[in-house]
Amino acid sequence: MAKKALEIFTEINKELLEKEKFLTDLDNKIGDGDHGFNMKRGFGFVMEALEQKPDIELKEALALTGKILMSKVGGASGPLYGMSFIKGSKNLETSDLNYKNLAKFVKGASDAVELLGKSHIGDATLYDVWRNLSNDMEKSIPKEELIENIIKYRDATKEMMALRGRASFLKERSIGTIDPGCASSEIILRHFLEEL
Repeated sequence: MAKKALEIFTEINKELLEKEKFLTDLDNKIGDGDHGFNMKRGFGFVMEALEQKPDIELKEALALTGKILMSKVGGASGPLYGMSFIKGSKNLETSDLNYKNLAKFVKGASDAVELLGKSHIGDATLYDVWRNLSNDMEKSIPKEELIENIIKYRDATKEMMALRGRASFLKERSIGTIDPGCASSEIILRHFLEEL
């Protein structure tokens, strides 16, 4: 499982590097314009740490990721992602990557985002992807459908008026842009789902 954890984070990091401009372009429209850079930077530090611990187990890797993102990523996404990974990792009893464990991680992470961000479904935040996925996993929806669904949840934020964060100051003008946090969340969660 140690090798698998490193492989997953390597793939996440690779796609975040590839999608930096995409995430930045989204954030330029409704935020500070730094989400792509912050995610690239944060996961760059995560990869440095994980490569120093090639035998790290999934549970520890998730917790370490949370601590690093909390300390290295600026803006709202640092604390939100940081706490979500830390709280989610605490829900795991083992480091096995299976449906049950991933569901526990996603639920814990969603609870953390809800508490810290005072988020609700429909606020056009990363919570829309995490909580909806958690709800789907509680229904034991097959992984192929889950992957399709997180893309739908990400894209649905394009039609929502942002009610949290800097984007909320734009009111109706925030409609028409995918939430950057949902876009990065879809990348992260898809790589975990693909490994089930």
